[in-house]
Amino acid sequence: EGGVTGTALLRFTALVHDVGKPDVRAIEDGWVRFLGHAERGAEIVEEISRRLRLGSRATAMAVTIVREHLRPLHLRHTPRITARARYRFWRDLGPLAADCLLLSLADIRATAAREGRAFREHRCFVQEMFTFHRRRMAAAEARGRRGRLLDGHELMARMRLSPGPFVGFLLARLDEEAGLGALRSKQEALRHLKRHLPALRQEFARASR
Repeated sequence: EGGVTGTALLRFTALVHDVGKPDVRAIEDGWVRFLGHAERGAEIVEEISRRLRLGSRATAMAVTIVREHLRPLHLRHTPRITARARYRFWRDLGPLAADCLLLSLADIRATAAREGRAFREHRCFVQEMFTFHRRRMAAAEARGRRGRLLDGHELMARMRLSPGPFVGFLLARLDEEAGLGALRSKQEALRHLKRHLPALRQEFARASR
């Protein structure tokens, strides 16, 4: 956008991704903490992007990467990384997921030796994430191009639902289950909804609070 390449934008976000740390620096029990620095950094990067007169798309991309740059690290430290968690990472970040993973690898490399355990483990994690995308997400995206198992109108008619955010929530959940290979047909999708509808209502209510 406006002559700014994706590579240049990734380098820019690498330069500024921790810019929020000074504003949130705190000492707790003798440890220096930077809680909330990703969110604060995203606010600062939006202002920097405005001063640099980046386009709206480039600005949105930079802000998102800075805000989400800790997500790969949090995911890697999950006791057991499920296929669903990997799927949601790629789904939520979309085309910026790869950049976010590469930034996280550079972040670890800046503080750990290339031969060190932390870097080796994170490099393996990043490789696994790209392998998952190649094997699972590509297939899910191909299925998505062929069309959803159910569209919104049919879902409302078959489940007797009124239009609203809950319908979108259910469609996204069906997309997720189909992407993970758990649902392959319209009949399976309807059976899944009928079986899990009460639990899905509760989950939607919690997420909406």
